[in-house]
Amino acid sequence: MYHFIQNIEIISQIDSSNMVIFYRKLENCIIISIMKIFSGIAAMFTVFSSFVFSTIVIHYLNGDLKDAMFLFLLVLLVNLKKASLLAQFALSGCSQTEVINNISKGMSLLGPSFSLDSIVCSLVISVGMLSGVQRLETLCMFTCMSFIVNYVVIMSFYPACLSLVLDLLRGGDENGMPFWGDRSQITAICNDHKTDPITQRVKVIMSVGVMIVHAQSRWALSGMETETDNMLGMQVTKFAVFNETEENTHRSVHSSIVHLMATGADHIVILILLLSMIVWFWFFGDRDDLAHTLAQVNKQSVNTSGNSVHVLETQKNIQHRESQTDNRKPSAYTSNKMVQTENVNSSIVLEDNNVEIRTLDECLDIYKTQKSAEQLNDEEVLMLVKSNHIKPYMLEKCVNNPERGVGLRRKIIAAESNLTEALIQLPYIGYDYSKVLGTNCENVIGYVAVPVGVAGPLLVDDVFYQVPMATTEGCLVASTNRGCRALTLCGGVITRVVDDGMTRGPVVRFSSVTTASEAKMWMDNPEKFKIIKSAFDSTSRFARLTKLLVRIAGRHLFIRFTASTGDAMGMNMLSKGTEKSLKVIGGYFPDMEVLSLSGNFCSDKKPAAVNWIEGRGKYVVSEAIVPSKVVTEVLKTTVAALVDVNISKNLMGSAIAGSIGGNNAHAANVVTAVYIATGQDPAQNVASSNCMTLMEAFGDDLYVSCTMPSVEIGTVGGGTSLPGQSACLEMLGVRGANSQTPGANAKRLARILCATVLAGELSLMSALTAGHLVKSHMIHNRSAPSIQNLETESCESTRQIKHCVS
Repeated sequence: MYHFIQNIEIISQIDSSNMVIFYRKLENCIIISIMKIFSGIAAMFTVFSSFVFSTIVIHYLNGDLKDAMFLFLLVLLVNLKKASLLAQFALSGCSQTEVINNISKGMSLLGPSFSLDSIVCSLVISVGMLSGVQRLETLCMFTCMSFIVNYVVIMSFYPACLSLVLDLLRGGDENGMPFWGDRSQITAICNDHKTDPITQRVKVIMSVGVMIVHAQSRWALSGMETETDNMLGMQVTKFAVFNETEENTHRSVHSSIVHLMATGADHIVILILLLSMIVWFWFFGDRDDLAHTLAQVNKQSVNTSGNSVHVLETQKNIQHRESQTDNRKPSAYTSNKMVQTENVNSSIVLEDNNVEIRTLDECLDIYKTQKSAEQLNDEEVLMLVKSNHIKPYMLEKCVNNPERGVGLRRKIIAAESNLTEALIQLPYIGYDYSKVLGTNCENVIGYVAVPVGVAGPLLVDDVFYQVPMATTEGCLVASTNRGCRALTLCGGVITRVVDDGMTRGPVVRFSSVTTASEAKMWMDNPEKFKIIKSAFDSTSRFARLTKLLVRIAGRHLFIRFTASTGDAMGMNMLSKGTEKSLKVIGGYFPDMEVLSLSGNFCSDKKPAAVNWIEGRGKYVVSEAIVPSKVVTEVLKTTVAALVDVNISKNLMGSAIAGSIGGNNAHAANVVTAVYIATGQDPAQNVASSNCMTLMEAFGDDLYVSCTMPSVEIGTVGGGTSLPGQSACLEMLGVRGANSQTPGANAKRLARILCATVLAGELSLMSALTAGHLVKSHMIHNRSAPSIQNLETESCESTRQIKHCVS
């Protein structure tokens, strides 16, 4: 008892990293035991099934089953090794789908070698059919037939039964993860069952030699057909007498079959084996051997594992962190399986001691010679990173594999910053990083999956749209969808783009106010504007300068360039054109000093009255007339109440708040959701959300409009080329550039956005008017069971509502 308590105390002192390793090893031992037991069962099943099927065949051919020697040979000749190996290969899958795929992959890998072995054994044993000894010929013939039956069983019946049994014995979680799943066993299978190409070639040569012996023997007997016929007739008679235990009613049929087999059994066997060899060389001759293929699979699995962390580095960092934070209370951590990277259970992979790590000089020589680290393993690449020969931000380029580069960077971050647990929750596998690198993001370590909902159908300018919205705010898509329904029932939304021009506003400085004012008047001159426009337009096929807005502040000039940019949002075009134009202006004013290409007069990603007044990007307006019946039945309110609340909230309330461009209920909600879904710059929702929502009575109906003067949007460039975002643009029919009318797709997307904002405004204002805001958020935006009966409650006090919201 004392020793037991002492052991418990010792175990309790193991740190977290050692516990992970301990449980990992324990899990591996259990899995290996399960695989060995199941492999034995699979082998015995193969013996039994082959015995049953072979017995059926022999019985059908009136063979004698009394000879124990034949049964003993049958058991020995069954290839248990291949059946056991296929079972182990299937058990290495980490999901039921992967188990099935592994069975098919194992058959494709084991099939060629098993076929060759069956051919060799059958040819060698069939030599006994040429001996002239009656008993030996009979046994050899049935043994060859048993080989054929065994081959058919293992290649067809056995894999099907194996898949069925593993499906029935699945003991994993609700996502279908089997309890035996472990990819690390592939390495053991690979090392224990290596196929020697030289041995295979020897078997092929031996098979050809035995076939030549058969052919030569047949040719030698070709001149003795009469004698052979007599001997075969006597053999048939003796064989029939030998099997007199059968019923007389079937004697004639069986005698015919035996006669056929006796006269041509060896020919049939040789023909079958010859065809098998042809099929083997035709379909499998160019394949790699099993060991090489399994090694490649295992190598790729290790290289692309998003959660692989080297134990030594992790252990050192965890010990270092624990030594500094022993007294800190651990924070609660919730695991969400929906966002975990594939193969989370193998987040810590034990390094294979058999893998030899080359020295730094050798790795550096390979890297410099090949100008790539593609041939180096992960440990060697990380060694070059630590020695500053490879920059961490260049990993994707150095290994010539974006996904592998991201995985290596995750290892570095996890080891240096103790972020192993956090990175497990951040997925990265299965993303096309080639479209991200050099365009959208640097130092990539994964991606964040944002839910995408759809609002619609929304009728905009006589065209129906399903609008994608990427958001994590409950109620937003549902509310916008209700607005879309109301607007579609009333005949849709009418939209117009009244102006189009992206801006860039540099700041320049002159030697004096006099020179600055002269430069301003020079730029305001229409003739001089043509000079500036010519320089600006020469920098792009699509960017066209439309106007300049110049403001003076002392000896500083703020110049706001406005230009159309086709289907692109256009900030890069404006920057390039502005830089060229400033050089031309500097030629006329040598004392002009360019302080910054952006002087906040653009104004980009900041609240600014200039965008609200002058506009930036697309200037869009939308309107709709909603019948009073739709307002009452769909929106659950009245026209008069909506108009009253809109004046009090969006006009008076925004004025009291001193808002610039904020005369709306929640335009930024819809704008940001559509921007994220379609690959726009989310930060530009600051100016793009400038919106004024107006409502007024139109007879008995409701007239509603949205005015958005600064929608910064595009359909090419930036995040619009990413797969998911491109798909959302395709949903709206605006993906890429419009080849016939440059800029048409971007304007169309801006009109769809403005109409969607109108739908969101109409629905939210109706909810506020009817007092449904809190109730809808309690239903769609919270998971509190205590508010299920909120609909039956009448009127609550302000204190109760605040308590419920909090």
